[in-house]
Amino acid sequence: MRLVALALGIVALATAAAEASDKSPTPAPSTQTCPVSIGAFWIAATGSKQHFVQYRAMLHVSTQGQYALRIAVIGDAESMRHTIAADIDSSTASESEMTFTWPSAAVAAIRLDRLTRDSDTELRCESSPVISVLNSPDEVNGSFDDSSLTWPLAVVAVVEPVHVATDAELIQWVQPRYPVLAVNQEHEGTVILSVIVGSYGRPLGVSIYRSSGHTELDQAALEAAWGSIFKPPTSNGTPTAQVYLLEYVFRL
Repeated sequence: MRLVALALGIVALATAAAEASDKSPTPAPSTQTCPVSIGAFWIAATGSKQHFVQYRAMLHVSTQGQYALRIAVIGDAESMRHTIAADIDSSTASESEMTFTWPSAAVAAIRLDRLTRDSDTELRCESSPVISVLNSPDEVNGSFDDSSLTWPLAVVAVVEPVHVATDAELIQWVQPRYPVLAVNQEHEGTVILSVIVGSYGRPLGVSIYRSSGHTELDQAALEAAWGSIFKPPTSNGTPTAQVYLLEYVFRL
């Protein structure tokens, strides 16, 4: 029997309810630990014309929500500090990668300069540490077409959610019985089932994806699949549901 991933499957995404807005005058927010922090910062690719470099930074989000970021870019070609803007929605992931391009390999470090939540509430956070670039252009193999990029369009940042998924693992496989009728009539065949593996490791649904051509063999495979136990698949570390194909081969 083989376990084959069919698709990304069914992922239940919990969406946090929006906080009620306070219409009364709000005092200036106090300094706090930011819900968004910058992790690693590295050069991802260099331009084919050597005009621009693509940088990436890992963003960690401790509190879900939508944020507008201002990132301070330090050590650019003009020896001045510039800022780039990026929007991040952490409703589905606790980590994201921020990608932006910059003229030449001139960026030495970045830091979080300003953070606004839900487009109108500015958070005054503790000073963000300066995150230095981890590598150099000489260590990068990736390349992209930078022939059409111009300043200042290149400084618009893109935030891409990081999605880490793991497949289900079979913990307890139920050996299908070989029906007496099939033995007597020398029936053989292969049954492929579509199985929804739930977040608790049990099948939520089982159906015939491809029949063996013999009803008794199909039924035996269905019964075995329902009794199987799995280590559930995960999405960003959270158990979820996903569809797989299970193959049962009947040979005398």
